[in-house]
Amino acid sequence: MPLEPLIYIREKLKINHRYTAIMKISIKSSLKNALLPLLAIIIFHSCAEQQSTPQDWPQFKKDNYRSGNSSVQLDAATLGEDWVYTAAQMPVPAWYGPAKEDTYANSGPLPSMRDYDLSYYPIIVGDKLYYGSTADDAIHCLDVATGKELWTFTTGGPIRVAPTFHSGKLYFGSDDGYGYCIKASNGKLVWKFSPSQDIKEKVMNNNSLISFWPVRTGVLVEDEVAYFGASLLPWKDSYFCAVDIKTGKIGKEGTYVQKYQDLTLEGAMASTGTKIIQPQGRVSPMFFNKQTGASNGQLAGTGGCFVLITPEKNIVHPQSSREKGIMETFADNRILDEGQNAKQADFMSFKGGKEMVVKDSISYILTDNSISAYNRNAKKVIWSKRNYLAHRIIISGDMLYVGGTDKVYAVSTKNGHALWEASVDGTVYALAVANNALFASTGEGHIYKFAPNMGDNSLYAENKDKPAVIDNEVQEMVKLEDGNLEFAAGPFVNILGPNKVEVHFITEEPVIASLDWGNDYGRRVIKEDSPSKEHKIIVEDIRKDFTYQYQLSVGDGKTKALEFDNFFNFTYNENTNDNETNESKFLKEIKNLNN
Repeated sequence: MPLEPLIYIREKLKINHRYTAIMKISIKSSLKNALLPLLAIIIFHSCAEQQSTPQDWPQFKKDNYRSGNSSVQLDAATLGEDWVYTAAQMPVPAWYGPAKEDTYANSGPLPSMRDYDLSYYPIIVGDKLYYGSTADDAIHCLDVATGKELWTFTTGGPIRVAPTFHSGKLYFGSDDGYGYCIKASNGKLVWKFSPSQDIKEKVMNNNSLISFWPVRTGVLVEDEVAYFGASLLPWKDSYFCAVDIKTGKIGKEGTYVQKYQDLTLEGAMASTGTKIIQPQGRVSPMFFNKQTGASNGQLAGTGGCFVLITPEKNIVHPQSSREKGIMETFADNRILDEGQNAKQADFMSFKGGKEMVVKDSISYILTDNSISAYNRNAKKVIWSKRNYLAHRIIISGDMLYVGGTDKVYAVSTKNGHALWEASVDGTVYALAVANNALFASTGEGHIYKFAPNMGDNSLYAENKDKPAVIDNEVQEMVKLEDGNLEFAAGPFVNILGPNKVEVHFITEEPVIASLDWGNDYGRRVIKEDSPSKEHKIIVEDIRKDFTYQYQLSVGDGKTKALEFDNFFNFTYNENTNDNETNESKFLKEIKNLNN
């Protein structure tokens, strides 16, 4: 058979999963029978929905176990920055930071328990990256190769949990009270469903009007059913929903809408295969029967939105809402029900832990300042490195990827030493490995892609063969001690810009004052040049969403230790996105209207 007709057809059809070109083909009858099977295969392939592969990262924390565990092995020796995408607006979390105090219990500060939307969490399937925005209420699709935006789909409220990719569709929830399904190829709506769509009540939250029943659980897809919760206030009803993934409707077996009271469903849910585990913020996670939606009780402990299902189907979750720590609970019938001792459900616990990943028989536990490897069978610490101030951890191949503030690391699973590191702008709250690359998203709206063959890394050769050791305990940073110095007026912190403040105060006599300013990531002392009665000390290079401690001194006198929280800084730069290729469609339309 001549080769020319086959080549001609293959080039003209331009077949892929997104579209099929239609054309008239004139061929001799002698070729007809040979070409028909080929055409049938091509057309079937073009109509089939795209499926995710083990090399993808198709949802929050990789899978329904929220394992954060991938088999992709990156070459850390040559890893380097490929591109940076900057969103037009920074993330707007539903809840900000730790509670300063619990006045009812006379305790505090309390650790943050609702930290599931501090950055734009990326998922990656094939050559596309997707994320949901808490700022412009849209799903964004980027080209993985270039970081350029391809399309957006806008909802009626913030999207707080990453979308889930399944069979060519994206499933996600919005603060407008709906669960959504859209096409992953072009963002076209397939269906949306709300258990409260007939109720028109709205509530103001973070400068947005949202539903009293926002979908802040994400959407978990399993066995052709989409699961999600709609909930906000414990004194209003909450809904646990299971709908057909094709139609977005209930009716077939295993679909339902269950109504509950006294719940606050928020944070990405996980599945053991038979049970759904749903976090509740400062209240311990709930169990739901997957088939019926019936409540099966709560986990031990008192809250948190981190949930992990281990290979043994045990459940890892925060131990207490009053101090950092995680515990592992059996996933069988040892559920904390009324009258049952909570300790019966506890398998093992890790003081100070805030995240964990598991591979084979080893747990890797992240605390505020350390990463430790723990043999689950021998119940023994293998190594512990205490030089990390980190927030997120995942595992891919034989490497841990760790997100800190202004830093992202690749850490050896064998010895805990950093084999690669890179600077980023902001605190890394989301990590993913897919498409032979590492993706890191920060709380300041940046998504970074790091790929092999993009850099020269000396750390790899320096640290890869070092022995595993257990570091000594880290000494806590010396805290500022209260003094009794007072001024005629002030001090007041005046906000001059998103990264600049002024500490203003007045003294009775002309004096030279000094300002001690900083946090766990560094301190600095700024001293005035000349004496004055009215003082305005400028502090630059401060960060959005960071809390700073400061103290003023004159001679040997010092003020009380004071605090400034830059979360409440709502100023902005005129140019919030200097990357023209990453401007949102909305911003481009505004510019076109003005031209």
